[in-house]
Amino acid sequence: MSVDIKDKVVIVTGAGRGIGKAIALSFAKEQPRLVLASRTNSELEKVAHEVMANGAETLVVPTDVTEEDQVKNLVETAHRIFGRIDILVNNAGIGIDAKVADMKTEDFESMFDVNVKGVFFCTRAVLPYMIKQRDGVIVNIASLAGRNAISGGAAYCATKWALIGFARSLMLEVREYNIRVITICPGSV
Repeated sequence: MSVDIKDKVVIVTGAGRGIGKAIALSFAKEQPRLVLASRTNSELEKVAHEVMANGAETLVVPTDVTEEDQVKNLVETAHRIFGRIDILVNNAGIGIDAKVADMKTEDFESMFDVNVKGVFFCTRAVLPYMIKQRDGVIVNIASLAGRNAISGGAAYCATKWALIGFARSLMLEVREYNIRVITICPGSV
């Protein structure tokens, strides 16, 4: 089954490289209105040029998903320019390998800030628009590490397990508004 996303408004976090870039380029072929977000503007601009070459209308909004005001600006800007928000892809994420005994507190906190709190900020920001539309899709990029333990990855695994639990509960909260919640668990990239 194919879903037509032409002219839909799609926000992709972590769009400057890796999985986020691949998601943006894949979406671009379907010609939605793509809103690209990540912390690094220069990376976003490069991706935007590739996306536009595929015919997709593109908006670049540099955003640190751990900063609530920046996330609010991302979503408000997307809505102001395009008039709606149809799809959110929560892709921004970081992983720092370290055994628990050796892990720095700031690394532990950084992973939870991006991988869990960032998803919460982005999701909460788009929900009023999707609820009002009575339509939307929220895609969360988790990891097989959210299903399988990894030596040296306890904190990263914990963030992805938290994301999966968040998404499952969110799905139950928003399905009455025709909002779908999807969680993808890729392997190593």
